[in-house]
Amino acid sequence: MSKIQFIEKGGRREWAVVPYAIFEKRVHDAEAARDLAACREARAQDDGFRIPRDLLTRELAGESRVRLWREHSRAWRGRAAVPSWRARP
Repeated sequence: MSKIQFIEKGGRREWAVVPYAIFEKRVHDAEAARDLAACREARAQDDGFRIPRDLLTRELAGESRVRLWREHSRAWRGRAAVPSWRARP
């Protein structure tokens, strides 16, 4: 691998000429760091709310949002997160 060359101006290093392989690695590392930061930010802001794909597709096709959620809630009614013996007093 070639060495990095420096171009000086007025006795100070003004420019650096680097081999392309080093440049590519630095660009890749910087992109990976930005992606990781974006992923962490998205996870920090995630409220856990999800919309099933079929509902979203139907809503984007123009169906009523209220009708879709009613159908969805009816389909899931009775499927409580807690066992039925705990849900009843």
